[in-house]
Amino acid sequence: MTDNRIQKKDYRRTMSFKSLARLMSYLFNYKWQMTVIILGVIISTVTQIWGVNMLQPIIDNHIFKGDVPGLKTAVIQMGFIYFISALTSLIYSRLMVRVGERSIRNIRHDLFDKIQTLPVRFFDNNQHGEIMSRFTNDTDVLSQALANTVPTIIRSLLTFFGTIIVMFKLDFNLTLCLIIGLVVMIPILSKIVLRSGKFFAKAQANVSNLHGFNEEMLSGQKVVKVFSREKIAEEEFSEKSEALRASFAEANITAGKIMPFLQNSVNILYALITVLGVYLTIQGNITVGVLAAFLSNIRQIQNPIVNISQQANAVFQALAGADRIFEIMDMKEEIDTGYIDLVSAIVRR
Repeated sequence: MTDNRIQKKDYRRTMSFKSLARLMSYLFNYKWQMTVIILGVIISTVTQIWGVNMLQPIIDNHIFKGDVPGLKTAVIQMGFIYFISALTSLIYSRLMVRVGERSIRNIRHDLFDKIQTLPVRFFDNNQHGEIMSRFTNDTDVLSQALANTVPTIIRSLLTFFGTIIVMFKLDFNLTLCLIIGLVVMIPILSKIVLRSGKFFAKAQANVSNLHGFNEEMLSGQKVVKVFSREKIAEEEFSEKSEALRASFAEANITAGKIMPFLQNSVNILYALITVLGVYLTIQGNITVGVLAAFLSNIRQIQNPIVNISQQANAVFQALAGADRIFEIMDMKEEIDTGYIDLVSAIVRR
């Protein structure tokens, strides 16, 4: 852009993911911390899945056979595995908060340094409140996403696929029935999530617009009163405030459909597979331990689906905020030539 004007994008139609790689580059400036975080997520996920699937040998090999000493040993082992899972989860989550906040600090510094290099027309063409929104609202959204969303999504994906692999080992037919149910459920769920994500991005843009208007009105309140523009300012504020309310209401109403749909779908799927599993157990095709472990895995696989669905909105808001921040960072800088360019100057001889 030649006039350094912040664009008014329609977030209802477009969602850019180009800023994701740039965000990751800020995180991976802390290489060893991110390495520890990734390893912690993997260990925590593996031990969580391992602990759940210890039910099968405990029931089949110890409870039904009356092996009390073996049962005690297995229970102690399960407790130790869950302890490792909880400990690694605590370590990577605390470390991720530190890395995320340091990355946001670096983004703020880069944004501030960039603004120092922009020409005067940038400040003339854009509301100061809208510029400030990049430093406050957008960076706050990014901070929450980097600290919580990134590790949650990584762990959820690992849990989902790891649990599916284990379930195939427990019983192929029951897992196939589960996948058929998920194939029907997940596309519908993804449509709801994507739709709510676009509304949240639109709402975030409306937050910036309202902040810009408020800053402009407060800094120019004397001018407003001198020209008796109070009513006009009130009407414009009401219009922007209503647009913000409507966009957030629309986003939250759409996002509110996620949990009821997901819970009811999983419960129906759980009931159907329970009936089929009981039938296979009666027929002697699977053991009670396999059935118990399989049903526990169904409940476990619900958690990553819920987490990804809930965190998807945070991802959309963060990406929208990142787009708005990097839009300023990519603007053309003012080149200091050491000379003052005169426009429409008359040279006298």
